[in-house]
Amino acid sequence: MAAAAPMSGGSCQTACSGASNPYAKGGARGSFVDTIINENSWAAREPAHRLFSKIAANILNAPLEPKYRKLNIEKVIGKFGADFKGIAELLRSVGFVAEGPNLVLPESTVLEALCQAKCAWDEREARSAAGRAEALRILEANKALMESEKAKKEASRAAVKSLAAQAREDVAAKPVTASKGNDLRFGATQRKAPPPPPAAMGG
Repeated sequence: MAAAAPMSGGSCQTACSGASNPYAKGGARGSFVDTIINENSWAAREPAHRLFSKIAANILNAPLEPKYRKLNIEKVIGKFGADFKGIAELLRSVGFVAEGPNLVLPESTVLEALCQAKCAWDEREARSAAGRAEALRILEANKALMESEKAKKEASRAAVKSLAAQAREDVAAKPVTASKGNDLRFGATQRKAPPPPPAAMGG
């Protein structure tokens, strides 16, 4: 058995780092991961991502084990889903080739691309999950705010109703006393007070 080809950049972590990863967004091979992220639903991507991560991890952890480098096309496509977009292209881009009913990663293939593709997909899914979590947080915050405002309005309406009811009760308990001025009839005259006596003259 020939020795498996090493990664040209050294460790998998080194191969994945920063802008050196061509599978990262905007990289030379970033379109492979773009297709998977943009053209498949999250519900479809979640199991597909787990499966690809498992395939890649098995190979990276045991590069000399032939069984990890051979994938039955029918079975693997069935597991990813026949309608899952971009997975066949991604597998070919990391070095898998068709041999009869199988996809095989030759022992001479440098594993750097497989590692980089896994890291890029991991990173994109983590970013996507963070985005969904933030969207959910904002949705919940807006919902809580709306419920709070609704509760304030209901409390304000209840306070107004209570005040109105109290006012009605006060009026019923203390009827307004009729004013004497109300007894004056139209055209009636009021008695004039007599003028004051003249002041005494000094001597």
